[in-house]
Amino acid sequence: MRIVFVLSMAVGCGFDGPGTAVRATLADGQTLAGEVNTEFLKLESGMGTLDVPLDDVGEVLPIESEDLEGAHGHVRVWLRNGSELVGRWAEPELEVGILVGQRVIPVDLPMNDLERFQTQAEPLYSKGTVFRVRTTTGDDFLVDG
Repeated sequence: MRIVFVLSMAVGCGFDGPGTAVRATLADGQTLAGEVNTEFLKLESGMGTLDVPLDDVGEVLPIESEDLEGAHGHVRVWLRNGSELVGRWAEPELEVGILVGQRVIPVDLPMNDLERFQTQAEPLYSKGTVFRVRTTTGDDFLVDG
C-alpha cells in the first residue's frame, strides 16, 4: 500500500526560512510533499565539498541502491539547469515544516529511508552560451559562457 502525506506549509504561520517545495519518497512507499527549510545540500565530490543551494536542485537519487542508507550516502544530483553531479551527500538532513492547526511543526525526514527527492520547481536553463564539462568522477555540468 502506498501512503501519500501532503505537508501543508505556511510561511506566514511561523515557518522560518525561504522554504523549497519538495517531494520525498521513502523506502516504505510513503510520499511526503511540502516545503523544506534546509538551504544547502552538502555534496562531497571529485571537485571537493560543494554546498549546492537546494533551490538549484531538481532531483536526488541514491546510487547503486534503492535508499540512501544502502548507497552509503552516494547520490546522483540533477540540477534544475540540466547539470548532473555525483558524490556523497555529507550530513544528509532535510527539515520539513508541517502545518498542524495554526502552528508549523518542524519534522526531520528519515534520511536513511530516502529513495527519491525532488523539488517542485521549473527548470532553469541558460539563455546564453553554455559550455558542458564532464569529469572523470561522473559529473556532467553546464557552465554559462
